Amino acid sequence: MAQTPYTRKAPKGRGPTSAFDIPEKKLKGFDSYADLARWLSEEVENARDAASNRDALLDYWHRIYEQDRTRLTTNRPKPDGADLTSPLGAQYVDSLHARTMRTIFGVEPIWTVEGWQDSVQKAPIVEEFHQWTAEDERLQNYCDRSINNSWVDGVGILECFEETDIRPMKKTIWAQIETVPDELGQPRAVFNEKNEPKFVMEDGKYLEVPAPVDGQPMPMGVAQLDIDSYEPVRVGPGYEVIDHRDFWTLPGHARDKKHIWGYAKRFYRRYVYIKQKAEAGIYDPDACQGFGDENDRETTQEDSRIGLVIARQEGPTAEKELHEIAFLHNLDGTGERWWVATIHVAKRVLFRLVYDELGTETGLGRYVRFVPLPRKNSVDGFSVIGHKLITQIEEHTAIRNMRADRAALAASAPIKVQQNALYDPEENPFGAGSVIYCRDMNEVQQMDIADVPPSINVWAQEVLDGAERTMGMNDIATGVTATEDRTLGERQMQAGYSEVRMDLVIKRQQETMEELAQIRHAIWKRVLREQGEMGIPQRAMVGLEARGVDVALIQGGTMTADLLEGKFRFKPRGSVETADLNRLRSDFVQMMQALQGVFAMNPMAAASWQTPQAARAFNEQIVNLFRFPDRQAILGAGGQMAGQTQGMLADPMMQQLLAGAMGGGGLPQGGLEAAGGNPNGQPSSPQMAPEMAG
Repeated sequence: MAQTPYTRKAPKGRGPTSAFDIPEKKLKGFDSYADLARWLSEEVENARDAASNRDALLDYWHRIYEQDRTRLTTNRPKPDGADLTSPLGAQYVDSLHARTMRTIFGVEPIWTVEGWQDSVQKAPIVEEFHQWTAEDERLQNYCDRSINNSWVDGVGILECFEETDIRPMKKTIWAQIETVPDELGQPRAVFNEKNEPKFVMEDGKYLEVPAPVDGQPMPMGVAQLDIDSYEPVRVGPGYEVIDHRDFWTLPGHARDKKHIWGYAKRFYRRYVYIKQKAEAGIYDPDACQGFGDENDRETTQEDSRIGLVIARQEGPTAEKELHEIAFLHNLDGTGERWWVATIHVAKRVLFRLVYDELGTETGLGRYVRFVPLPRKNSVDGFSVIGHKLITQIEEHTAIRNMRADRAALAASAPIKVQQNALYDPEENPFGAGSVIYCRDMNEVQQMDIADVPPSINVWAQEVLDGAERTMGMNDIATGVTATEDRTLGERQMQAGYSEVRMDLVIKRQQETMEELAQIRHAIWKRVLREQGEMGIPQRAMVGLEARGVDVALIQGGTMTADLLEGKFRFKPRGSVETADLNRLRSDFVQMMQALQGVFAMNPMAAASWQTPQAARAFNEQIVNLFRFPDRQAILGAGGQMAGQTQGMLADPMMQQLLAGAMGGGGLPQGGLEAAGGNPNGQPSSPQMAPEMAG
């Protein structure tokens, strides 16, 4: 159970601050905030030292992926020489990434929600809720970037946190005027030096009163006031994709996730922004005193490579290098819990220390890490480019440059001119239509240079075959025209076995998606508990109706925290069924063909498909698989669909058609009741949980 965080007492002469959730004197194991800042700074520096060679490797791997030139100052080609980069890295990374994104986000919903015990009835509502909120949050964009980084860097880091965007909005309120008793004891309004009435303030806000009722006398001591009301325009999870260069695990040598006790993230903020946060109580004002406004950000090697030059920043535009550390520690003597600290490593300054309730509640922290290719004795993974394909890529790069240089030399072979010959190439350059005068035909000759030998092409094909064996993806799987002719059976077997190997890699990404769903679920429960109910959009209501949920039982058509309470398991959609629409459609058609024989053999099985719920599920599957654009026209509302189906079943002509479809057996008595229907022609709504029925 989450414990109530401490509230730091404000020092004399200063208002309350929320920069620290635990008083300095109650720190366990540290003498002061400065002592804690020193320890955290040293741990970050140790982690950075352990990964000192990482930045150069990441820069090289991204050069290969971006098809940038890889010959630097130490190995530049000769003039007019080729500087080509192998496309193998980009080919395999993009194909893996495209398949992963299609599996995770190609079929709705993103997560299939399963409920346990009393939460079973809530599962469809929770599933639809997370689907439309993920779309509103543009979650796919953040996951897209993080997963793409995981193929090149070996790990993709996505931070998920609770975010509230506050914006000032003009608002007119009725406010209480401040009054004092006059000589007769009657209330008299108080005015300021500008002869304007003073209004009563409570906790820094105007005391708002109900608006006067039309036709009633105006109450005494109230007036209209135009104010800037700071209202939340967006609540819920927020996301940030973190570059691997700006992220470290603590300790830096951790070999397993259970060995990690903290995460450090580097970011930059303007000095003016830091002071504003200090005035608002988010950062400690004392820490900003004497902090300095010099600039900490400089142009790195990666910045130069992508053409980014950090402009000179001074004074109010100076950027400070800060680190945010989420760490698990027993700071208050009650046990280990997650904390979030903001520090300046170089100056050992602690700006903020707050209790991370989200990390303690979920046990997952705020960072999700996509690691598709796990690495031995490391929490990071193998890079597709830097570890799996680096030798094939460099070998293929050498072959491409060798072949390009030799082909260019053979296509424009140089000429040989005998020493002291009559021909002077500077006076009469060699070219089309030129006339060369010589005393002997042997004075000027073109060099005979053979074209690229066949062995080079064989060598190049061996490299491509090696990359295919390493990654388990053939040309067809990567969307490339095959270089070898094979039979249809061979290609089908190749595609099948390649699919098996790729499914394993994709499943690892889906495990991280499960963790992300748990974090999002915890954030939304907190938001709804604090902010109250939340309206459900029409598209989500249609989705609930398609599942057979009686949306009328959801009070007011709003989402509440009670509906999210329970035991749920979030399974990525692609982990329980294929993401290939063609295969799904083929399986659906084959199932319908097989059901014809089953219905003829067992009339009771046919009766189970003649209920409103079965008809609705059948229509939903058709709409989803064949991408029918107008869902509402087919699915309609739950009660409407049920009534129409019951009316059709009561029609004698429809019963004759059903009897013919079942081989003349007819509709058995009691079959509709056994399938969950109602023989009286009234639709049977699914039973909802008591908390959902109100």
